[in-house]
Amino acid sequence: MKRFDSQLRAARRAAAAFGVITLALFGLGSAAASGQCAGDCNSDGAVGINELISGVNIALGSAAVATCPSFDINADGSVAINELIAAVNNALSGCPSSGGTATPSPTPTPTAPTSGPTATATPTRPVSASCGNGQTEANAGETCDDGGRAEGPGDACPANCRIATCQPSGEQITADVVFDTDPSDLLVAGLTLFVRYPDGTVDVPGSNSDSAVLGAVASDFFSITPNDFNYALTAVLIDPFLSGVEAGTAVSIQFIRCQGAPLPAAAAFACTVVDASDPTPTSVTDQVSCHVVLR
Repeated sequence: MKRFDSQLRAARRAAAAFGVITLALFGLGSAAASGQCAGDCNSDGAVGINELISGVNIALGSAAVATCPSFDINADGSVAINELIAAVNNALSGCPSSGGTATPSPTPTPTAPTSGPTATATPTRPVSASCGNGQTEANAGETCDDGGRAEGPGDACPANCRIATCQPSGEQITADVVFDTDPSDLLVAGLTLFVRYPDGTVDVPGSNSDSAVLGAVASDFFSITPNDFNYALTAVLIDPFLSGVEAGTAVSIQFIRCQGAPLPAAAAFACTVVDASDPTPTSVTDQVSCHVVLR
């Protein structure tokens, strides 16, 4: 029998909507006050989805604080919601530079090829010679310049240093971000996804993790913490029950079509699995892929 019958689907939808167990969904909290990087259990300068799940287990009392002391920011022997949210913030944006560990590269490692074309249009877009020098040069057509030409979680500027403007038309386009697993029966308890979309053609209402962005993303199975940069969206997804979810739609994103823009094709969107964990929690990033389906 299919694992997710209608009652379990409804329970997960309710759990995700109300943020049962953690993470979100009151908006992102402030970063850790101490020098450590909250949630960075292995001190590699990044917070993985398996580390977030370890933090949830500590908060639930099913694991000891000693499993990952960096979650316990105030050293009170427990993990509270604000500490979990600080760790989610670090998973989205990278560990703070004051944390004593290197900030992770914003470029995610590509996963196995997905079932459909997912390459973004970025390589064909004009790139100024000055793009990547850390100075936004409007006369070269740049709208941002963060000192590099990488794209990935926490990167607020795309590889071509240009985020196209969008005048909303009011027309909505729904993108289902579907994840696949190998083997097919692998259960996933958490995902970090990076979804690149064609800026200037569609846009997510709002920016970063404000209420408009929170209202534009939804999941039947996962609690979601999104972060939108107006050209791409990063989403940290955790199964509220920590029992694992079968391959399928991870998250749906409501986009607004820009005025005068053509109807986009699915090939104009790209999805990268930045991080994935099973319920144990063990990293299974190389066993999960994703793609975008429009409807």
